[in-house]
Amino acid sequence: ILIIEEKNKFLEQKIIQLQLLNSRLDNYRIENEKLRKMLNFKESYDKLSLLAANIVNHNFSTSINSIIIDVGEKEGVSTNQAVMDMNGLLGKTITVGDKASKIQMINDKNFAVSVRVGEKMILSIFKPEYGKFGILEGVIKSSKLNIGDIVYTSGISEIYPSNIPVAKVINISKENDKPFQEVRVEVLADLK
Repeated sequence: ILIIEEKNKFLEQKIIQLQLLNSRLDNYRIENEKLRKMLNFKESYDKLSLLAANIVNHNFSTSINSIIIDVGEKEGVSTNQAVMDMNGLLGKTITVGDKASKIQMINDKNFAVSVRVGEKMILSIFKPEYGKFGILEGVIKSSKLNIGDIVYTSGISEIYPSNIPVAKVINISKENDKPFQEVRVEVLADLK
């Protein structure tokens, strides 16, 4: 009984700490909403609508790296919607039919997405290089990044909601004659 009473006191303290933290986070949310309204920022995607689909065809031609999925307009799909798998961002819809949609893959040479990375969520652009590897463009030298940092969509775009995992940092290089870091990343989505 004494051990249970002691654990109960500990849990009560933990609950109070979490309630205070929750209160602080709620105040941050309200402040953030006010600041976004003052700066005329677009609304963030609070509620995502997810729809499961199956890949029915691959198109790895030289012009565009794409797949066809078995959902379309009848299920509410439209062009320029984010597509993801269990691990992260996979691409976006580029053509939508009644019962199928064409997806531009994240590793297509013409693909790019605004992302945030690092402790301070630094803004940059993800661009694919080859296979499941890509680079982050525009990361200034003074930005602190670590190998293993996860890259997330920024939410700036009308297409991609914020905080979708995109890639993880695998290499960071700072050259003296360049103003930006060379950041290499590996896509998290299963491209196979």
